[in-house]
Amino acid sequence: MPTLWDLKSALRAYTRSGQYLRALSTGAVRVGLDGEAAGAVTPEDEAVATERLAEMAKGAAPRTKVAPALPPEAPAMRPTAESEKPAAPKRLSLADLREAGRRRRGAAA
Repeated sequence: MPTLWDLKSALRAYTRSGQYLRALSTGAVRVGLDGEAAGAVTPEDEAVATERLAEMAKGAAPRTKVAPALPPEAPAMRPTAESEKPAAPKRLSLADLREAGRRRRGAAA
């Protein structure tokens, strides 16, 4: 099952591709994830796409407004309040308690 990070990564790769950027021309119909029309490309969108295509042609990495998403840390790697607590003392079994009682009685005699 793809994670949210996988989905973001795939969409980022697709929307940064030359084919996608060349298709962004003013007035073109945008298509949503469901395959239906989802608005039109604005002149600002076309300008950004043209700028990114020019940067790609120069070999420069396209500028982004948002820092690239990093994969989430595994939950076990994050420190939690529970993992920082000292370990609880071992619970004594009935046999342990009987042995402790014998030692106490032997020491008192």
